[in-house]
Amino acid sequence: MAKGITLQELDSSAFVNLVPYLGTTSNNGDAFSITTVVPIDVNQKFTIKFNAASSTAPILKINDGTSHPIKKANGNNAKLYASVYTLFWDGSAFILQGEGGGGNAQPGDVLAGKTFTNDDGEAKGTMPNRGNMRLTPTNQRVTIPEGYHNGSGYVDPVYPPSPNATTGKVTIPAYSYKDIPAPAGMQYTAFAFYNDGNDNNSGFAFPYGYKFNNTHQQNVYINNFGYSSVNIQCQSSYETTLNYYQGYIPS
Repeated sequence: MAKGITLQELDSSAFVNLVPYLGTTSNNGDAFSITTVVPIDVNQKFTIKFNAASSTAPILKINDGTSHPIKKANGNNAKLYASVYTLFWDGSAFILQGEGGGGNAQPGDVLAGKTFTNDDGEAKGTMPNRGNMRLTPTNQRVTIPEGYHNGSGYVDPVYPPSPNATTGKVTIPAYSYKDIPAPAGMQYTAFAFYNDGNDNNSGFAFPYGYKFNNTHQQNVYINNFGYSSVNIQCQSSYETTLNYYQGYIPS
């Protein structure tokens, strides 16, 4: 049987290439320490199990030596978890090896449910996914919510008044109707009828089936579809007065 060799008989250059395991640390906050019989020289790697996670700036003391910082490869303080790590002792600091990705992305920069790695380690995104959001303009400011938008969302169009638009007011007798003519050359137009609440309109009016309730201000848009007028009816025992605006429909 071949004779075995002791650790002392190993060639010194071969020993340097070994990555010894030192054991498990103890800690007081971010100050970690370990007692081991394995000598660690400058420019040597070793593995070690940390018993707890670090908070800000971890340091490590081996046996009765001086405590030194544990750093990432970029010089920042390492973020440790209760796990096994490989460190490199360069004579002034313990450099974390094989830490994986880094960067400055924060949870708000990454979609909710997705994981990523930055200089602080692995984290989960919190950015909401808004998808294809649709916004409808009003007479109030509309806030666009923060988050990811997939590029298919849109804002509904706002039709500006045309230069030859018409405005007016129409009073429809009880149980009757009125034709509102379109101006010459404006057969393809849109009418907007509304009740401003200042008129004595106790009844209801129905332009092509759209209903107005005199207790609420409502806007109803109808198209004369190429005809020379629109017909609006009052189906009430009271006459109804409505305001209207008419202008071109953009193509």
